[in-house]
Amino acid sequence: MLDEKMIYKIIKNGETEIYEWKSEETEGLYESIAAFANANGGVFFLGIDKNGNITGVDSSEKYLEKLTNRIVNKLGFNPIIETITIDSKRVIVISVDKSSRPISYNKKYYIRVGNTKRGMLPEELQTKLLSKSFWEAQTGEYSFDEIDMKTVQRFSKLARNCGRLKYIDGDNSPEDVLSKLKLIKNGRLTHAAILLFGKDPQQYFVNSLLRILRLKDDTHSIGDKPIGGNLFNQMEDGMTAIQGYIDVSYEIIPGKIQREEIWDYPLEALRELLLNAIIHRDYQQWNIQTQIKVYDDKIRFSNIGGLYGGLDVNKIKVSHDSRPRNPLIAKVFYLAGYVEQYGSGIGRVLEAFRKMNLSEPEFIEEQGGLTVIARKTKSDLYVEKSKFDLSELNERQKKAFEYVIKNGKITNSDYQEITRVSKKTSSRDLKKLVDLGLFKKQGETGKGTHYILEDNK
Repeated sequence: MLDEKMIYKIIKNGETEIYEWKSEETEGLYESIAAFANANGGVFFLGIDKNGNITGVDSSEKYLEKLTNRIVNKLGFNPIIETITIDSKRVIVISVDKSSRPISYNKKYYIRVGNTKRGMLPEELQTKLLSKSFWEAQTGEYSFDEIDMKTVQRFSKLARNCGRLKYIDGDNSPEDVLSKLKLIKNGRLTHAAILLFGKDPQQYFVNSLLRILRLKDDTHSIGDKPIGGNLFNQMEDGMTAIQGYIDVSYEIIPGKIQREEIWDYPLEALRELLLNAIIHRDYQQWNIQTQIKVYDDKIRFSNIGGLYGGLDVNKIKVSHDSRPRNPLIAKVFYLAGYVEQYGSGIGRVLEAFRKMNLSEPEFIEEQGGLTVIARKTKSDLYVEKSKFDLSELNERQKKAFEYVIKNGKITNSDYQEITRVSKKTSSRDLKKLVDLGLFKKQGETGKGTHYILEDNK
């Protein structure tokens, strides 16, 4: 930790390649931290003005916690934050290490040059992306006894059956298989080898977990299944857990003996989204789990590690080059037949939802990661086709609209029950929905009366 005397000496010499300061928190703080991380690291002082005067800053525990969270959420990594007293004023000292991966802020990459920062040139970013040593390819002090032989054998069988790994047959030893997959370097196992085929990867990577939660809302959980083990186990057990939390109905198809399963969501799309979460997460960030939250009306896939290699949420919706954060892990899942074609997965997800007449999943970059929200309501798609403006509805009417989307119809009694209003208010609200052209009234007055969506499509 720097002391008062050292800081005065630093201030006297002025800002340099590794030192910078500001009197208060601004957007420039985050740009500078990203620039330090993309260069050789550095130290940022908060509470010193541009002339080198000690101005001091709020250093309460509450503020430091909020500052730390903002840095983590905006930049995706956790620097060392300390405080020091100078002339009875508090200065925050933020130490930033050189990052092994490019750090962006607001989708821009910065680098430190002398005592200034600037945006990275495209060729600089490309060089950094290509030249860095991928974390998954780094080796550790692992024993081959920690490899789960059954998972290796299962992978070999899958790869042979789909014809993507012809140089591996039933006679190859597990060690030979991992060597051919480049999961062994200089006789040592890589991080990827342990994640993919280890008996207990969580022994080394505590939060390399998949966590499936069933929630009524954001504060009330009614189910929680943490899934550990290697990534192949997480993929299969995770999909089983998701299916256990969503509904399925059965339809008898003329001419068929077996009933057809009708799930709330296209299972092939959910499987693809789960696979993407496992393959593309940032496993260097050890303090966060991959989470899938299943609600009554949606599934939220939250994954640490934003889109990689210059991709954004618009580019991934169209055909694009594959730029995996973890190329070794991605390749192994491809060889096993889990991945159909690099860069085509999201397109298949969107198509699967369209075939079920469901709204397209929503892709959001937030808190240093990627969130995908898959909804089982058809309301978004209905509104898009009918050009209807839901802003004209009150909250009760919106709730009734969602109810009809899910159940096909609604009665006056249903409306009263789900909105907790009187019959008079219910009748008035339903009449407005009919007048607006969103609902259509069916049946005579009395118990047989109900409301369905007007066919505006």
